[in-house]
Amino acid sequence: MVERQIGYIDAQQAATAAGLEQGTPAWQAAIQEASHDVQHQISAILGPNTDSILAQLQERSVIQNQVQFTYAPDFDDAGLPLTPEQTNGLIQAMADANYAGKDTSTRPPGYNVADPTTWLSPHDNRIITSASQVLTPSQVQVLTTDQAQKEQMAAIMKELNSGGRPVSIVP
Repeated sequence: MVERQIGYIDAQQAATAAGLEQGTPAWQAAIQEASHDVQHQISAILGPNTDSILAQLQERSVIQNQVQFTYAPDFDDAGLPLTPEQTNGLIQAMADANYAGKDTSTRPPGYNVADPTTWLSPHDNRIITSASQVLTPSQVQVLTTDQAQKEQMAAIMKELNSGGRPVSIVP
């Protein structure tokens, strides 16, 4: 994966250094040609669903970082630290609820839309329900609060980015 990313950056720089204008079909073709070998090696390992598998792996990496740097400190602050098994269970619950690299035809409508009363989306509820299999009831409450706060922050950022006034958030 690292070789793929570095190779892509190197290919961009080489195409530009060769005098190809960035974004042109010739520039894009040069980059594709340069990354073909690495992509072929990855496809040989992962099989025909390479792009889907890579999307899922990349998303799982993001989830692991979220749990380590965002969620785990909140559990620690609440005096309810996660065990390694609980950490893995939470990561798996979040990965299972995510549709990155997966067929979205079965995803319910409004899956990522938070309820304005609970500030939880069906996506959040799916994570919470699944994680409740490995978390204590008190830890589930911490997770529920974290998910609701994440949705509230997203709503505030969306409103600010649209140029409007922030939504009113009542804890």
